[in-house]
Amino acid sequence: MVVPLVQNVNQAGDSVSLDPEYIEHFTEFLESVDLPGPDYFEFAQVVRAMESENSGMSKEQIYRMAYIGFKAQGHPAKMFIDTAMQYLSYFEEHKGKFEQYLSSETDTAIGTKRSENIALTKKNGENLQKIADLKAQIKAIETENSQNSQKIKINEEAISNEEERIRKKRTRFETTYEWFKELINTDIANMNNFLSQNQKP
Repeated sequence: MVVPLVQNVNQAGDSVSLDPEYIEHFTEFLESVDLPGPDYFEFAQVVRAMESENSGMSKEQIYRMAYIGFKAQGHPAKMFIDTAMQYLSYFEEHKGKFEQYLSSETDTAIGTKRSENIALTKKNGENLQKIADLKAQIKAIETENSQNSQKIKINEEAISNEEERIRKKRTRFETTYEWFKELINTDIANMNNFLSQNQKP
């Protein structure tokens, strides 16, 4: 059974708010790129499981105890550090793809309405000229302008809502991304500190 690297949304601390949806997203992503055989991902699961047991052990004790079984199998500590760094590179690549996705979503959700507003504004200008040239059509043209202006207002509100939604989406993603990145970097530092060759578990 896979042990999530984040047990709950409060695990990151009171100062960080993690989105449960993106916790699941990143956990599934890590599983999808999991390298064959024991590596950082499996080691981190053991560490998280031991941390969740509230055993009272220090960080160093947890990391060194978690490494005992892997060490007995002949897996050097450096391999776990190297694969952790490889997972970080996967995260960077994944973030780049997410930014491309957001850019596409922005074009789809906002670009069409913005282009429509430009066209409607241009149409309003043309209609104002028609008012000066064709007095008989003033009432009909003013009605059309009023409808266009209402549509512009609706579109502006829609644009504002979409921009806020996408901003929040990016914030939730990046907050969770930065936390996972910091988690892995901390694991790397701890493995460097606690699993060096001159230390015994």
